This record gives sequence, structure tokens and C-alpha cells, in this order.
Amino acid sequence: MSVKRKIFVSYSQGTDQEYFEIFCSAFSNIYDIIQDDSQTRCSRGETTVEIIARLRKDFIDAACCAVVLCGAETALDANIARAIKAVLDERRALIGVNLPGSRADAQGRVQVPEQLHENIVSGYAMWLEWMKLIESPLAMGAYIEIARRNARKPDLIRNSQLPILLAPD
Repeated sequence: MSVKRKIFVSYSQGTDQEYFEIFCSAFSNIYDIIQDDSQTRCSRGETTVEIIARLRKDFIDAACCAVVLCGAETALDANIARAIKAVLDERRALIGVNLPGSRADAQGRVQVPEQLHENIVSGYAMWLEWMKLIESPLAMGAYIEIARRNARKPDLIRNSQLPILLAPD
């Protein structure tokens, strides 16, 4: 029996829990899904730097890829911003997934954390639509490999500073 590859998933736990559960149902037979526990970490009084370091050590290091489920509240969720920062610090593959009900600006651009947006634009992170992903779970392997190739191109990554959402503690 082969060992399942691990995927780290970050999402707005207040609004996107249902999508996380659907994601787990669709992919848990193929991948070991690691859930972000930043809410617990914040309640213990850790600083942003400590939370990011622990995310890297406890979750990101073990994962072949990180997936950010992007719903209506994702752009304003500090836990997701921390997770993205940790993923970029480790230069892991990064995939953003546009969930139904996500918010768009006047130009029709989906609202996501700035660092995710910058890395999608640079070509470092992939951007997928929810229905396309869920309709073909076996295609996830190809998406992960593309994202992993992108992560090996240091000129693509945009990770120069902490996101505005994460002002120093």
C-alpha cells in the first residue's frame, strides 16, 4: 500500500466549512488532507510570527501542496493570510480555489488575500474553479504537479513582506 501525499488546506472556517467537507469527501481517498488550525493557535495568545512558524513546522513541511479555498470572507481572514505566508516561506506549491459565492470587485476580480493574488498573477500559484476541481478529482494530481513545478521557479514567488492584514504583533 502506498503512502498518500499530504495536502494542506486553508479556508474561512466561519463560512466555508461545508466546502472543506466536500473537498475532503472528494479527495480523502487519494490524499491525506491536513486542516489549518490557526483559530486554535490564536486563542492561545501566540504572536503572528509564532503562528506562522508553527504552521510551517506542523503542517506545511509535511505537505506536497497547499490549497486555499476562497469564499466570501477569505480576503479578510487573518488565519488564511498567515497560512499563505507560511506556504510562501517554505516555497510550497500553492493552489487557490474559487468557491461559489466568493466576492468580486467592480471589475469582476475575485477578492482574495493580496499575497495569493500577487502569486496568481506572477504564475507561482494556480487558480482553479471549484466546479472544475470537484467534477474531476483525479485531475488534482496534474494540478499539484503544475503547482510544484511553479514553486521551483524562485523568480515567480512574491513574498517580500507580511500581508497588511498581519500587522506586527
